[in-house]
Amino acid sequence: MFISIDSGRDNPEALRNFINQFEVRAVGLSGDPEALQTVANEFGVMVRRFPGQDARGRMRLEHSSFLYLLIRRGRAASLPGTAEISGIGRDLRRLWRDERAAR
Repeated sequence: MFISIDSGRDNPEALRNFINQFEVRAVGLSGDPEALQTVANEFGVMVRRFPGQDARGRMRLEHSSFLYLLIRRGRAASLPGTAEISGIGRDLRRLWRDERAAR
C-alpha cells in the first residue's frame, strides 16, 4: 500500500499514475486530512507544510519516507525509503525466522 499524506493533490488518478512509475503491485490510499495525519502519527511519519508555492504553484510539502513491513500480531518493522533490495531481503528473512520461532 502507498498511503498519501496529501489528499488535496493525490486523487485516485494521481495515485495510480504515481504507483505505475514503479515495478510494484500496490494500492494507493488517501483520505481526509485528519485521518491521514492520524495514520502519519501512528507510524512516526514527519510531515511539514510550508507557506508559499513550489515551481508548479503548489504548497511545498516535506515528509519522511519509510517502507513498513507489517507482520502478524501487530508487529511491524520500518526501513528507510532509500533501502536497498538486499537489505530488505535480509530483514524479511530475519522477520520470518523470528515469526516462526515465536509460534
